Amino acid sequence: MPTAKKPTRRKTPPKSKITETDIALVRAALDAVPRLRSYQLKTKGKRILIEEPLDSGLDAPSLMMLILGAEEGQDLDLRALRPPKKVRYETKFRLELDPLTDKYVIERRCYRGDLDWLLLEAGSLPALLKRYIKHLGRESFYELI
Repeated sequence: MPTAKKPTRRKTPPKSKITETDIALVRAALDAVPRLRSYQLKTKGKRILIEEPLDSGLDAPSLMMLILGAEEGQDLDLRALRPPKKVRYETKFRLELDPLTDKYVIERRCYRGDLDWLLLEAGSLPALLKRYIKHLGRESFYELI
């Protein structure tokens, strides 16, 4: 007598409580600083990841044309260009939503020893962005403790 197969249940990924408003807040904070416009956002579960491009993705001649073609003081948006190669990114900040308090915890990438992430602070998303976004792409990022 053949045994009946049990129906397999498809696992659904956990729903993120991160709202579109929160993502828009982070994007606006990055876009407000011209040097951070090429940074990328990702959401993963209860986390918002802020990623820094490791390179521009442009080859040397294209980069030179871009630099020489720009006027002094003009902001350049590298996202508008279509780079010939894939740009690699590295996560610099993680913002994790605490579902009990609806506050975010911010962590930064740590490059010392065994630690991967260094807990910085918990608070409201606008306050954390105001305090920490300005350090991206600067030496002061490594001094955050």
